[in-house]
Amino acid sequence: MNIRLFAFAVFFAIAAVIGIGISLSTSLPAFAQSVDTSPQDLSNVKRVNFYSGSFARTSDNSWDEFDRFGSYRFSFQEVRRGASSLYLRNDQHDVDIELNLRDNKIYGKWPGHQRHLMHDISSAEFEPKLEIVHPTPMLVTPPQTSTHNMRFSSIDYDGGTLKDEGKNFTDWQNGSDAIHIYQTLGRDDRGIYLYDDSKRRLIKIDVADQKIHHAIDGGPLTFHAKITSMAAVSANPPTIGPRAGTMSFEDREMCIWSGGRVERAGMMGAERCTRAYSDGGNSCTDSTQCQGMCRTDTSQSNNSAAGLVRGVCQKDDNPFGCHSEVKNGRAEVGLCVD
Repeated sequence: MNIRLFAFAVFFAIAAVIGIGISLSTSLPAFAQSVDTSPQDLSNVKRVNFYSGSFARTSDNSWDEFDRFGSYRFSFQEVRRGASSLYLRNDQHDVDIELNLRDNKIYGKWPGHQRHLMHDISSAEFEPKLEIVHPTPMLVTPPQTSTHNMRFSSIDYDGGTLKDEGKNFTDWQNGSDAIHIYQTLGRDDRGIYLYDDSKRRLIKIDVADQKIHHAIDGGPLTFHAKITSMAAVSANPPTIGPRAGTMSFEDREMCIWSGGRVERAGMMGAERCTRAYSDGGNSCTDSTQCQGMCRTDTSQSNNSAAGLVRGVCQKDDNPFGCHSEVKNGRAEVGLCVD
C-alpha cells in the first residue's frame, strides 16, 4: 500500500507540473509580493504570448490558454486588474495566474506550489482603442433684443411716463394734467423716434442705454431724462404685411382718395401721406397768412437788417427739411427736421 500511495503521489506531482504547470503559463491575482508601480491601460489587451503558448481574451472577463500549436488547454476568469497586471483564476483546478505586462513575466500558483515565475512574455496584442468623439454642443445664441418689433405699454422716466399707442406716444408729465402727443417717426435697433410738430421737438427713446434724448428747433440731440422702468409687451407675431416704415394698403388708398400722395421722408425714410396746401408757394410775411407755415431758407434767420423778410407759404404738410419760419416779417431761428 505504501508503494502504491508513493507512486500515486509521484504521478500526481508530475501531472501537476507537466499538465498544469507548463500549459497554464500564468499566475494568480492575489499576490501580495507583486507591486505595480507603472500604471498601464490594460482594458484592450486581447492576447499575451509566451514561448510555449498564449493566453487569449475570449470575452470581457474570460480567457483561454492555448499551446504553441493553437490547441485549447484551459479556461480562466479575469478576477481583477492591477496597475500593470491581469489576474486570472481557474476554480476547477484552483490555479491563479498573473500576467505582468510591466515586467513581461507570467507567474502561477496552485495547491502545493507557491507563486513562482512560469514564463517570460514574448509579446502582447491589443485591440485598437475606440476613440469616442463627443459631438460639439450646438452654440445657442439668444436672439438680440431689437426695438423694431418691441412694444411698450409704458416707459417711465424722471418726470413722467410715455405710453405707446402704436402710431403715437402720449406723454403724461408728473404733476400736470396736460397730455402731449408725439408722432412715432420710426424705430431702429437702439431706439424709438418721436416728433411733436407743434413744439418742433424730436424725441429719441434710447432703449439700450435707458435714456431719453431730445432736440428742439433742429438743434442737436441732448440728454433729457433717465428711463426708470419700461413695461414691454410681447413682440408682434410675424405677419404677412407691409415692411417696417411702409403704409398699409388701406392707409395708402385713403391717402390717395383724400388728395394726398404717398412718399418717403425724414431720417427714417418711412412712408407718409403728404397733403398739399392750396396756397402753397404764395408770398407771405407771417404764418397766419398761410394754411401751413410761412417759410424762408435758413440763411435769412434773424436777419432784420435787410428789412421786411418775405417768405412763401409751405407747399404741403411734410415737416421734414431745413427752413426758417417767417413771423411778422422776421425770419426765426433755422430749424432742420430729419
